[in-house]
Amino acid sequence: MEKAPEAFKTACTRFIDVERLIKTAQSDDRSNKSGDGDSDSVLDKELIDLLGSAWKASSRDDEGFARLHEVGQIAGNRSSFDVRNYGFKRLSDLMRAASDHFLMERRDDKQLYVKRLR
Repeated sequence: MEKAPEAFKTACTRFIDVERLIKTAQSDDRSNKSGDGDSDSVLDKELIDLLGSAWKASSRDDEGFARLHEVGQIAGNRSSFDVRNYGFKRLSDLMRAASDHFLMERRDDKQLYVKRLR
C-alpha cells in the first residue's frame, strides 16, 4: 500500500492492497499452526474514525446500535475501505479487534449489531 500513490488510491472505487492480502494469508497459515490471532494488525485512528463516521451515518436503534452490514457498506462507499487491507477476513473480526471503541452483539434476527463506545 505504501507504493501506490494516494491520488490513485483515492481515484479507485475500491483499492485492495495485494501485498497485505499475501501477508494476511501467510499469517493465517501461521495462526492455524500456532493458534495466534491477528495480533500484528494495525487499527489506526484513521480507521477507527472511518468506522465511527459510518456508524454515525447508519440507521441506529434506540440503544444506539446499527447493523454491522450497513456500517460496512457506508464505510466502503466513503473510501476504498476493505477489511482485508487491515489483515482481517471479515468486518466482524475487525470490529472484535476494535472492542475498545465498539460494542458488538448478535440479536435474535441472527444479525450483528454494533455501537460506538467512544
